Amino acid sequence: MKARRHFAFALAFIFAAAVSAGANDIDKILTYRSLGNVEVSPDGARVVFVATVADLEENVMNSDLWLVEFATGRSFQLTRGPKRDNAPAWSPDGQRIAFLSNRGGKTNVWLISPEGGEAEA
Repeated sequence: MKARRHFAFALAFIFAAAVSAGANDIDKILTYRSLGNVEVSPDGARVVFVATVADLEENVMNSDLWLVEFATGRSFQLTRGPKRDNAPAWSPDGQRIAFLSNRGGKTNVWLISPEGGEAEA
C-alpha cells in the first residue's frame, strides 16, 4: 500500500506541474494549484485528492476533489464551485467518498459517488 501512496503523491505532483507549466511571474504563480489530502481507494484502483487554487477576483482559495483511476490514467474533477472541499475519505466498500465542505456557508460532511454526480449532505 505504501508503494501506491508514493505513486499517488508522484501522480499528484506531475498533475500540478502540468497545470502550472510555464509560469514565470507572480500572476502565473498565483494560479498554481496545490495538491493534497491524497487518499487511495480501499481496492487500490483509484485515488482521490484535493486541488486548491487561488481565486484572485474573490480573494479566496477554492478547493475541489479530483479522482484518478490507476489502470486507465483517466482523471476527472468530482466537485466544482466557489467553495472549499477538503479531507476526502473513502467508505470501507469504496462506493462513496466523504469530505468536508463549506458549501451552504457552514462546514459539514458531504458524500459523493466516485463516479461523479451531485454531492449530498
